[in-house]
Amino acid sequence: AALRADAEVLGPAKLLRSADLVLAVRESLELNVGQALALEALFLQLSALAMQQEPLHAPRPRG
Repeated sequence: AALRADAEVLGPAKLLRSADLVLAVRESLELNVGQALALEALFLQLSALAMQQEPLHAPRPRG
C-alpha cells in the first residue's frame, strides 16, 4: 500500500526516470568491480549497524 501511494505521488515519468538512473548506476558499477565491492561492503556495514545497539567498529578508509 505504501509503495502504491509513493508511486502515485511521483507519477509515471518520475518513476521511469528513477528506474533509468538506477539501471545506469548498476551498469557503471558492473564495469568497475572495486566500486561494486565497496558499495556491497558499505551496505553490509549499514545493515549491521541498524541491527545492533553498539557502534560498529569499521576500518578507516585508506587514503
